[in-house]
Amino acid sequence: MRQEKQTGDWFLGSVTDENERAILINFDFLDANYDYDAIIYSDGVDAHWNDNPTSINIEKLSINRTMSKSFHLAPGGGLAISLKIRE
Repeated sequence: MRQEKQTGDWFLGSVTDENERAILINFDFLDANYDYDAIIYSDGVDAHWNDNPTSINIEKLSINRTMSKSFHLAPGGGLAISLKIRE
């Protein structure tokens, strides 16, 4: 997780080994005064590091600090989220 100093935007990332797993991200670290436009890059339903490494979902959401969201990480998969302050 990293916050860009000049803009206040956030960037999150996660990876896993050959074991699939679920993670929950609480967005309570975000500034209470803003809503954020999120672009979420996550593993597709059929993603697998060896059998289908390019299966990806791209989702756009509005996120604020009161929210949390669960994600599925495929075997050898990962997750990337860009959170930009909504203007």
